[in-house]
Amino acid sequence: MQFLQFAGAAVIAYLGLPAGFFLAYLTKEELPTARKYLPVLSSLLFVAVMVLVANYYKFGLALKVVVYAAAIALSIRANSAILFLVLGIALGLASEKDSQALVIAALVFLFGLVSGSVVFPAFQRARLSRKAGLRLLATMLVRNSTFILGVVIGLAAGYAK
Repeated sequence: MQFLQFAGAAVIAYLGLPAGFFLAYLTKEELPTARKYLPVLSSLLFVAVMVLVANYYKFGLALKVVVYAAAIALSIRANSAILFLVLGIALGLASEKDSQALVIAALVFLFGLVSGSVVFPAFQRARLSRKAGLRLLATMLVRNSTFILGVVIGLAAGYAK
């Protein structure tokens, strides 16, 4: 995969986060129903990416079980910054294979869409102004910019082998 194509896929994957925030803003009436399902969907998307990575690198059965268990534990306990770091590493490691990187980028976009939607109810409950909402969005983007660090780490690890 060409570097510019990969960089574009990584940027688009990260843009799922503000897209989810704005989607939640546009569909406020659906949030009370979706609030109970969004964390589950977020966990499923994270585990799906880890399953793809474990299967792509053809890990042995024992290592796959460890990766799956770690992914489930992380998806339940870790905050979004750590999850985005791990997703960035997964995307960076898959950069050498076109289809794998694009599938992971699409799943990261969906994960960001869900994560952005999860953050919005806090904004809605606090009844913040638009300016405060944009500050919340900027804070969310900065806090989860560990994704960019993860992509760089993954790229470095992928080229080191």
